[in-house]
Amino acid sequence: MKSRCIAIGLILCIILGMYGAASVMAKEPQGTGKYGKDIAWTVYDDKSIVFSGNGATKDGGFHFVQNWYVYNDQLEQVVFEDGITYIGEYTFYGSNRLYQHIKTVTLPASVEKIGAYAFYLSNLEALHISSLEKYCQIEFANSCHPLGCKADLYLNGQRVEDLEIPQTVTQIKNYAFYGCTSIRNVTVPNSVTQIGDFAFNSCANLETIIFSGKAPEFGESVFVLSKVTAYYPANDPSWNEVIKQDFGGAVTWVPGQCNGGHTEQIDVAVASSCNQTGLTEGKSCSSCGTVLIPQEIIPMTEHTYESTVTAPRCDWHGFTTHTCTGCGHSYETDRVELLGHDFSGWEIVEQPGPDHAGRESRECSRCGLIEGRALNPSDVTQPTEPVTEPVTQPATQPTEQSTEPSTEAVTQPTEAVTQPTEQAKPAQKPQPSTSSKVLWLIVVGPFLLIGLGAVIAIRVWKHRVWVKYLQDKFGDGDEEE
Repeated sequence: MKSRCIAIGLILCIILGMYGAASVMAKEPQGTGKYGKDIAWTVYDDKSIVFSGNGATKDGGFHFVQNWYVYNDQLEQVVFEDGITYIGEYTFYGSNRLYQHIKTVTLPASVEKIGAYAFYLSNLEALHISSLEKYCQIEFANSCHPLGCKADLYLNGQRVEDLEIPQTVTQIKNYAFYGCTSIRNVTVPNSVTQIGDFAFNSCANLETIIFSGKAPEFGESVFVLSKVTAYYPANDPSWNEVIKQDFGGAVTWVPGQCNGGHTEQIDVAVASSCNQTGLTEGKSCSSCGTVLIPQEIIPMTEHTYESTVTAPRCDWHGFTTHTCTGCGHSYETDRVELLGHDFSGWEIVEQPGPDHAGRESRECSRCGLIEGRALNPSDVTQPTEPVTEPVTQPATQPTEQSTEPSTEAVTQPTEAVTQPTEQAKPAQKPQPSTSSKVLWLIVVGPFLLIGLGAVIAIRVWKHRVWVKYLQDKFGDGDEEE
């Protein structure tokens, strides 16, 4: 029993220890914010900044300072999570010693475009991707993307030295592998028909590139600052002397030759769907790239639609939605106009009083919408009083019934006459507003002050003239004494 308790205690200690270690190792956020309508960034204590959400980040500017600038000195990793489709301009423009400690960048398969100068990181070491096929489809605005910072390429955690372009890729985009320092050998399948501008520019360690099919269309400066030996199918006439250029670098063109026969490899078939064509299985030589059995294009399949009926409502039309089960494409048919509300009659909810209005409402029998409006006293009390009063009188008192209506008939008109008399008071003159008084003082005030000053000056002048006249006529009284 004692040994069992000890064993249980040890197990609990191990579990608690593992929990404590896990809690210590868990990343703790240091700061967060928004960088686009639906994109959030978070800086963690493991020196990483993580972008999450769906859609595009916003564009920065040459002098734009990002909200995470205060964490500049501690950032070493940049991670974009799946769902982000666009990395905006100047997002990590590392000028003036900004972002000098960042070593790795991780891109998801969802990224479709990277803006101009999104990355300008002088000390970047590695770019991590999860899909080479999706990476080849990214639109790069210029060479300022992670590989353009002279970084190594990592595919699913493995450093890429022998780069094999997937058979599903038809175009290697502009700047795709610009500046990549890890790749040494590249294999281009016969599916590739175009290689964009600067695609392998500044690949310092690139040694060989093997073309398996017809000559693709080359862009400008594809191999600038690269010294490479290019192998091409020997018997393919598309590889003529016009095609075989240096493209800004030092390219040695060698026709592929297989002494003793070709080494066959299977070119995997690609199934077609309702939104893309497919390829049949083919064969080519893995050594020289000569196409032995060319792959043929399989047309796209037809859409397979499922229909969903949406019934019309009081406030919205009805329709039928047809959605493809393969690609999600949809369209609408069979539009039915909205029904409109089917309201009941108005019902009194609150009786009006002498000092307040009442309320009445009505309800739609289909959707339950309730409308209301104000109810004035005249809408209810006046039509009902003449009808209800004779009914409530007792049948055994005909005399009272004959006299009471006559009294009401006399008094009610009298009130009706006197009320207009009380209301027919002479209308009071409108009082000037405070603003009009102030305006009047501003306009008239200076003239009043000038007039008052003139009156005072005239009175003073008359007084002095009168005093002088008396002095001249009668002399100075003080001297006579």
